[in-house]
Amino acid sequence: MGGHIPAFKDLPLKPEYPPHAAWGVWGEKDELGTVNNITSETIIAASQEIKLGLSIPLNWAMDQPK
Repeated sequence: MGGHIPAFKDLPLKPEYPPHAAWGVWGEKDELGTVNNITSETIIAASQEIKLGLSIPLNWAMDQPK
């Protein structure tokens, strides 16, 4: 990970970037962005939050399921 995460008010990091773009926070060549925050520790912590064991597909159209 790139270390320090800037505050939203401090974005963009470079004047040539679009307003509020977080480009470059994890390095110039990074393509994952905040996915860099997912670690073994965060996965384990998230697993402790499971109550029912249900999964919900997030790629359905808004009118599904019918």
